Amino acid sequence: MTDTPDELPPTGDLLVQPRQPGRPRWVAAAAVLLVGIAVGSVVALRHADDDTDAAATASSSSTSSTVDNTTGPSSSGAATTIESIAPTTSEPDETDAPGTTADDEPTTDVASTEDSSPPATYGTVEPGQGIATMKIPKINLTAFVLAGSSPAQMATAVGHLSTTSAPGQIGNAVVVGYRTQAPALLKELDLVAVGDVIEVDTVLGGVYYYQVDGTVVVEPSNASIITASVPNKATLTVVTCTPKGSTLQRLVVHATLVESLSSPADPAQVNYGQAGTPPSPSIEPCNMTAV
Repeated sequence: MTDTPDELPPTGDLLVQPRQPGRPRWVAAAAVLLVGIAVGSVVALRHADDDTDAAATASSSSTSSTVDNTTGPSSSGAATTIESIAPTTSEPDETDAPGTTADDEPTTDVASTEDSSPPATYGTVEPGQGIATMKIPKINLTAFVLAGSSPAQMATAVGHLSTTSAPGQIGNAVVVGYRTQAPALLKELDLVAVGDVIEVDTVLGGVYYYQVDGTVVVEPSNASIITASVPNKATLTVVTCTPKGSTLQRLVVHATLVESLSSPADPAQVNYGQAGTPPSPSIEPCNMTAV
């Protein structure tokens, strides 16, 4: 008996079904890989967002802390600056009291020191010896002042009457000189006016500025021009003949010491502080009559 196509073997467990063609294995692997990448990307994005939020929070905290730290000291510094330049209104310390220093040491009383110091003296001065230099800018004059008022002294300079206070001392210091006779140092004395300055530099180192407060013409016998003085004031009187070329009268320029510009004036001492009676003023031309 021959098999025919209609007579097929019975189906059963032993029947082997023909194998269907399958998908390649790499496709499945690729799908799994893509799924993994997608999941990883989502997780990474979430972590990145978390880190960004954390960084922003930390930055905000840091900024706040920085602002707080910066604002605090700046305000304190400004207050200190204002306080340092503000005027002090507190009561002075005991160290600021008169007569004390910062080290609680008493200061020296300048007035008492000056009062206790011995007066400056010219020492032994002979007639004709230089005691000062006199300058009158108004008439462009610079002349030596010599001790004594005789023709010997006035022949080369202006002379000082030794019976009066010396230049730079309390009292009336009188100097005399020729106007037309050589050396004619005071020939332009009539041009000196009120307000002009006369400077006297003494050999003792003092510098004295006298301001003219008056001029007058008097008779040679008017001794008051020599003897008159203002109590406790230093004055200077410059005497010469007038009119020019004549000895009939005396031209007198009177000036008072400008204390604020000058060295301290010493006590009055006639004859330069030397013992004995000073010589009387000369009665030669351009001098005053002896008293």
